[in-house]
Amino acid sequence: MDDARRSLSRRRRRTVLNEMEEIVLMEKYFTYLEHLRRSGVTNMYGARPYLQQEFPELANNPKRASEILKAWMNSYQTEGGADE
Repeated sequence: MDDARRSLSRRRRRTVLNEMEEIVLMEKYFTYLEHLRRSGVTNMYGARPYLQQEFPELANNPKRASEILKAWMNSYQTEGGADE
C-alpha cells in the first residue's frame, strides 16, 4: 500500500509541476501578446504568426499558437484587459 501511495504522490507532484510550467508559459505568451496589442503592429486576430515567430516552440505548431491566442482573447474579454 505504501508503494501505491508513493506512486500516487509522485504522479500528483508531476501533475502539479506540469500545471505550474504551463502557467509560467502562458504568462510569457500573454505578456508578449499584450505588448504586441499595445504596439499596434497587427490586428490581434492576425497575431498567431507573430507568436510562432517569437517562440520557437510554436514555430511548427499553428494549432497550439491558435489555442494560446484564443485563451488570451478569452481572458482579455473576461478580465477587461490591462487598460481597464
